[in-house]
Amino acid sequence: MTKIFTLLLLALCAAATLCSCNEAKHIEVSDETVFFAINGGEQTIDLTADGKFAIKGCPDWLTAVADKTTLTFIAEENTTGAVRECVVLLVGKDVEVPVTIKQADKCTFIRVSETEVTFPKEGGEQVLTVETDGRIAMTAPDGVEAKLAGNKLTISAPANQGGAIYGTVTLTSDDIRTEVKVSVQGSKCTRCGGSGTVACPKCGGRGLCPAECDPTPLGCQYCGGNGIFMDAGGRAGTGRITCPNCGGTGH
Repeated sequence: MTKIFTLLLLALCAAATLCSCNEAKHIEVSDETVFFAINGGEQTIDLTADGKFAIKGCPDWLTAVADKTTLTFIAEENTTGAVRECVVLLVGKDVEVPVTIKQADKCTFIRVSETEVTFPKEGGEQVLTVETDGRIAMTAPDGVEAKLAGNKLTISAPANQGGAIYGTVTLTSDDIRTEVKVSVQGSKCTRCGGSGTVACPKCGGRGLCPAECDPTPLGCQYCGGNGIFMDAGGRAGTGRITCPNCGGTGH
């Protein structure tokens, strides 16, 4: 019995020694701080270790996985409304390497590949690329449909039998806002009624602008007048300007 006990003790000591020898005495990482956007994701840094080590300190929102040359962190989306931060420890034999993890609490950017799209009156579909580090909410004008799947924003419009449609697809996340202007041609422009012109905003469509210190009006230069007093041979304006919505096309 004593001999068996002695052999068992020696085996345990040998195993302990072997385990101890496999522990890393040197651990090195390429980055001491890792940053995550609010929507989380995956970040990988380089790793050098001469043996096994333990990973300690990961909170429930963070996962860490190591192989021979890399250390990968996976963070969940931050829905707490506050910045998250923790320190993950890589623990070997008489060595302890900290890696600080920080995660933002707000979206910091929204970028769209195009800021303006135009459809003919027959309608159609256009696909844009969106880059962001947040969760996007979106609105679209009546008569236009917008869908976001991954980083692809699809804007579509059916055939338009009515007046032209002008509006914006708006993408928002926290304090960030980005717009894509959308126009769909129709049978006639809703602003100018198909005429291609609208009333001059300077003179209200009169073609004349009153002088500041004289009751005699000036010809409105904004809509074609010469800016001279009418009793001195001034020329009145037309009272109309090119429609800013349709560019004068009427549709």
